[in-house]
Formats: sequence, structure tokens, C-alpha cells
Amino acid sequence: VVLFAFQVADAQITVTNADFASSGDTIRFSNASPLSLVDVSLTGTNYTWDFSTLQSTSQDVDTFISVTSTPFVYVLVFGFNSNLAARGLDLSGFPAVPVSDIYSFYNKSSNNYKQTGYGASISGVTTPISFNNDDIIYDFPVNFGNVDSSDSDYSLVIPNIASAIGSQHRVNIVDGWGSVTTPYGTFNALRIVSTLTGEDSLYLDSLSTGFSAPRQLTREYKWLANGQDIPVLEIITTETFGIEAVTSIRYRDSIRTITTGVAQPLVMEDKPVLSPNPSRNNDVMATIQLQSASEVTISVSGADGRLIDRKMLQLGAGKQSILVKPAAFNLSEGLYFVTF
Repeated sequence: VVLFAFQVADAQITVTNADFASSGDTIRFSNASPLSLVDVSLTGTNYTWDFSTLQSTSQDVDTFISVTSTPFVYVLVFGFNSNLAARGLDLSGFPAVPVSDIYSFYNKSSNNYKQTGYGASISGVTTPISFNNDDIIYDFPVNFGNVDSSDSDYSLVIPNIASAIGSQHRVNIVDGWGSVTTPYGTFNALRIVSTLTGEDSLYLDSLSTGFSAPRQLTREYKWLANGQDIPVLEIITTETFGIEAVTSIRYRDSIRTITTGVAQPLVMEDKPVLSPNPSRNNDVMATIQLQSASEVTISVSGADGRLIDRKMLQLGAGKQSILVKPAAFNLSEGLYFVTF
């Protein structure tokens, strides 16, 4: 292994649609504790941001796919106004309705990068939620000093279950440029701050009641660099009674070994056992022993560490057997890592 180092010269950059992920891209990122000491007020021209002391507490992968790779009902709804989808992002506005299997849909063009809607399984029903007005996340090209805004909204009716209306106002300000350092490296970057406000209304048919509530004021601080597909650093804050608090920190990263000084409850008594292993075109039985009922996530990654897919199961206490079907993960012949 050859180890080398290089230094990035400070320069004011321009960010375009070519600097963001496309269909087929998988990008790993690390999460850091929101209790990390960061000061989001620090910015300026030719500024040096140093976040090198951030420590990864967990890792995940953003997986971007084509709209045609999503369930057919989403292709019908989003196929004409979207060219990108991502899995597993959070869906707000439905606190009392079971929501799972979430997709977010986007359109990336030379003019802007915008979210066009969501897709989710709501009470078991595959449901597209198309925005009436799209959420314009970035206007291109992104340059220092840019200021822009957009209003987005959605409305949804699920017969005999619920109806919902949501609106959001976004204001983007590119308030700094310079050099940003994270545990992943040093990059020439632009900083963009997005201030988000909005309101959600929900009516539950089963309870014959509804409510409206303003969304908590949220700010997204993002450092954008050329050719990195996602922000190299993103810090999310919320504001209550004028007090701004960090709620999440994530940064682009490579595979790391995560260590923590916080004791974790022992839920899985022994290492899972896969049989047969190796498997020759057969399904594999996974046996695990749980001390208590738990939601178990099964992740399958390739030998290169790239996440292929993940599935979540709710399992009871005791010895549990799970049938892992290679066909369900679209696996071809090769070596894979299965993580529980």
C-alpha cells in the first residue's frame, strides 16, 4: 500500500449539476454525534473550516437509483418529471400513520436540483406523494453570494385512512467559500445555508379528527465541493425560542471501524449462523438468538464494501430462523458480507 499526501490550494469554486450524484451511485457517509463541538456561525470569504476532530459514530450509504427501478406506480407518477430516486430518507408529516419503504424523488438538470415528491408504503399501500410545487434544493450554478428561495407543497388523500397537506418555504444563501477539512479530507468548498419553515395538516378518518402544526424552524448548513456527489459536510440545526441546536452531523467518508465508549445493551446473544455457507444456488438459513424482541436490520454488502440492499424485520425473543433468499437481493455468484 502506498500512502501519499497532498494539499489543496484555496480557491473559490463554482458547483454545477455535474457535482451531484447520478443514478447508480452509492456514496458512503459517516454520522457524528450532534453533541460535537461545532460553531455554525463561523463563515466568510477564503475561510478555513476545520472539522477534523469529528468522530464517526455510525456509517451508512446513500444509494441513488433510476425512477424506473422503483415500483411501477411511482414510474407512472414520477417518470415524466424526475430522473433520480433515493431510498430510505425520512418522511415527515405522518406521525400517526404507519410509514415504511420510503423513496425520495428528484430531478437534476442544468438549471437546478429539486425534489419532486416522496413514495412510501402507508398502512401497506404503495403511495406516491407528488409535490404540487417542487422543492428547489439548489439553483445552478452555485456561486458565492447567491440567494434564492422556493415554496413547495403536497396534498394527499388515502381513502378511509387519512388526508394530509404540507407546505415548506426554503431560503438558500451561499455565505462562505474556502477550505473545509473533515476526517475524510480537505476540500475547496462553498457553504450554503438553507432556512426551512412550513406547516403540516393531518386528518385521521379513524379518529374523525385532525390538527395543523407549524414545522420547527430548521437550518441546513452544507459544504459543497466539486466532484463529491453529496455535500462533504452537512450540519442540521433546529431553532426553538431563538435557541439553535445541532440535531445531526454527517460527512462524506470511506469505510471506517467505529468505536464508542458507550455501553450497548446486549440484544443478540451469539453471532448469527448462516447455513449452508458457502451456498450453491440455494437459500441460506440465518439463525440468531435474541434476548428480547427487537427490530433487526439485515444488510448485504459486496466484497468491496458497497451496500447492495437492506431489509428490516421485527423479531421476537429467543432463537429465530430467517430464510435469506439470494434472489431477493439480486445476488450473482460471488462473496458477500451479511450484517445483522
